[in-house]
Amino acid sequence: MADKYPTIGELRNRVGFLVSTKTENDQYRMETTWNEAFPAWAKIEASSGLRFSRDDAARADVTHKITMRYRDDVTRDMVIKTSDDICFKIHKIVIGLQGNKRFLIIHSEQIDLVL
Repeated sequence: MADKYPTIGELRNRVGFLVSTKTENDQYRMETTWNEAFPAWAKIEASSGLRFSRDDAARADVTHKITMRYRDDVTRDMVIKTSDDICFKIHKIVIGLQGNKRFLIIHSEQIDLVL
């Protein structure tokens, strides 16, 4: 069965895209702080049982597929945080189905991140 576009009702998870900033603290050590770049609505699916390409299937660290409306400012160095404070590291960003700039499909890994 071919992939299909999500319906508006399926984009029901509120997520924030975080960017890191490194600053020097009082003891001259570098600290990383995470700030929200923008919020978005997304569909989050666990990767078990999903069909991925051979490259993605070989990556055991890809745990979730996140689908959202297309934005050109999403990068792999961002972290995605849900409203439940679950964080995901971005591994691969696919522009829509058949390259259509309507949705982004983000292959990600759930991580433990102290914010």
